[in-house]
Amino acid sequence: MQSQPNDAAVRGQFRSLDDLPSVPVTITQGADTYIRRERPTLRSSEALTDLAYVALTTTGWLAGNLLGILGCAVAMFIVISHGHVDTFFLHVDNLASRYVAADLGRREAFEHQLVQVFVIVLGVTLAVRGPLFVRRVRRELREGKGA
Repeated sequence: MQSQPNDAAVRGQFRSLDDLPSVPVTITQGADTYIRRERPTLRSSEALTDLAYVALTTTGWLAGNLLGILGCAVAMFIVISHGHVDTFFLHVDNLASRYVAADLGRREAFEHQLVQVFVIVLGVTLAVRGPLFVRRVRRELREGKGA
């Protein structure tokens, strides 16, 4: 006799393994057959696999976003130089020479502004792209593609 799955368990409404209903298990030992109720157990290797998948996927996603934002800074210099390599390097050289010639207070102010802009752009990017990433990871874990 096969038991029907609990609808609440399928919908994921249980918070822990203790909340899950017990499942009947038929055990046969020689001529004796009896039914024992057991709770489902979480296999640690499956949880570890999922955790590793989430960690690696998130790290790759964050690295891709960071590289994309840094690439936008390079693209800005390319747009300013109208696609000319010489002009591009002149703009980079101009920025570098002014940075080196500036006093310590102005360098700190520039670095602070640069970090602020970078954090704002990164925050907006993560806020916009984050929900789609979370949905994709959840779907892949549910379908078993992470393993």
